[in-house]
Amino acid sequence: MPRSSGVTGSVGKTSTKEMLRTALSDCGRVHAAERSFNNHWGVPLTLARMPADSDFAVIEIGMNHPDEIRPLAKLADLDVAIVVNVAAVHMEAFESIDQIAHAKAEIFESLSPDATAIVNVDLPTTYILMDMVRQVGANLIGFGQSVAADYRVLSIKGVGAVTQAVADIDGQERMYEFQAAGDHFAMNALAVLAAGVAAGCDLDKVIRGMAKWTAPDGRGARHVVAVDGGKITLIDESYNANPSSMASALAVLAACEITGRRIAVLGEMGELGETELQRHAELANLDTVADVDQFHLVGPMMEHMYNALPPEKRGVWVKTADELVDQIKNLLSAGDTVMVKGSNYTRVSRVVDAIKNISA
Repeated sequence: MPRSSGVTGSVGKTSTKEMLRTALSDCGRVHAAERSFNNHWGVPLTLARMPADSDFAVIEIGMNHPDEIRPLAKLADLDVAIVVNVAAVHMEAFESIDQIAHAKAEIFESLSPDATAIVNVDLPTTYILMDMVRQVGANLIGFGQSVAADYRVLSIKGVGAVTQAVADIDGQERMYEFQAAGDHFAMNALAVLAAGVAAGCDLDKVIRGMAKWTAPDGRGARHVVAVDGGKITLIDESYNANPSSMASALAVLAACEITGRRIAVLGEMGELGETELQRHAELANLDTVADVDQFHLVGPMMEHMYNALPPEKRGVWVKTADELVDQIKNLLSAGDTVMVKGSNYTRVSRVVDAIKNISA
């Protein structure tokens, strides 16, 4: 039987799943869904398609309501279960982040004492996750920045599109890297290191495998687009968005080495509940806004961020992505670095395609 690892979290489930798939590649045959098949249809389909000779299975498990993770985790019969983070997403179905943490903790409920739970120790809700692990008696590995972490990050450095990090792993300093930019990826990579070892793979092989990973389209992939007078660097974060992932993406953009302007194209965020307008306006208060030259915003709720921005940083605000598609070529210049992010329903991926199709 393959060793089965389950991944859940509010932000970064699919990229973590893909990172774990790649990190385990030097250890044996790995099965994982090609796409984000993480619901009551996708998880059974992923399991049904698993080849009989698989050594490892990596299963992404998502939810937007309580009681959705529990049956999927039980079906997957996990040897390793990861909660990468807990954030304020799907707030239409929850009254608090604590409730979201309890829902995420469902992934641990069916673990055996021989299984391993991997928990982010830097969260306000970490205690909720750990309480569930203790109830079932599974092995516990903590990751994060806290001194309480078994896998503790010590430093993170971006070198172009590569991220290099150093971690303290059970008292030893180890360097790891991957082909993408972002401190948030480096934090999730700690969970991947722990999961690889817990699944029976040698740590050196996991680190070697991880070095091959690059961010997929929609989740941080980078493209260079030729334009008159030079090039544009495009960061494609168009797959989805919530306040936490918006903050991470803007931090990546703010840290980019540039020859021109830093430009953010942001679509609105869904499923934020009664505070949705406030959460959009609050994006303008992020420290990284100071390092972004211009914002082009998509969607009715994004008008609240537009109005909260300093006037000099306001680009255009439009109701639909198609309106921006018609304008985007005239809004960019050679040397610009542009990051595109928004919830799926905003279709800001069409803006990504439009930028890719700009020709010199």
